[in-house]
Amino acid sequence: MLPRLPLLFLLLVVAAWPAQAQNSYPGGATGYVRSDVRVQYYDIQGRSAGDLLQAMLRGGPEWQGQRYFGLTNTEVRYSYTRIPTTTGCDLTDIEVHLDITITLPRWQPFSGTPYALERAWHQFDRALQHHEAGHQRLAEEEGEMIRRTLVGVRTPTCEAMDAEAQQQVERVRATYNNLHRGYDSRTEHGRSQGAIWPMPE
Repeated sequence: MLPRLPLLFLLLVVAAWPAQAQNSYPGGATGYVRSDVRVQYYDIQGRSAGDLLQAMLRGGPEWQGQRYFGLTNTEVRYSYTRIPTTTGCDLTDIEVHLDITITLPRWQPFSGTPYALERAWHQFDRALQHHEAGHQRLAEEEGEMIRRTLVGVRTPTCEAMDAEAQQQVERVRATYNNLHRGYDSRTEHGRSQGAIWPMPE
């Protein structure tokens, strides 16, 4: 599951962010995309599949009034410099920053926990990570599409640039918002990928 966070944009280069993982896609004069990924956990306890289910329903990440086993949040920021030309206005120094936070459950089995329960949990955990990684990939694709879109923006005057750039970026965001929804719909929020708890016997 991936909620959409507000878009922020700056006209100046934004400061570097600390992150656990970074991916940059250099593009020279056409700018780059930087993806800062952070994985955070909510701890749960339990001695049975039912205990773990209730713990996730109580402590799992919430979005729009509903609890989920896992969640991927993405905040998009972009910046650029406007360049007056003889024919209008172009953009340079384009930077797109993605701040991606993935929230997952974490369970430490008690001593004496049945092996079957531990094995089922590991299968579920891998499937849930795989599902959220799909949202991460879509978010990173969106960042690259925003960069490409901004590279192509031209306006008659630099005064008109900000509104046009924002409009073009919002179109990209709307497209990817639908892609995220479609991904959740196709996978039943990860169920078809194995992110089911309790795991079917």
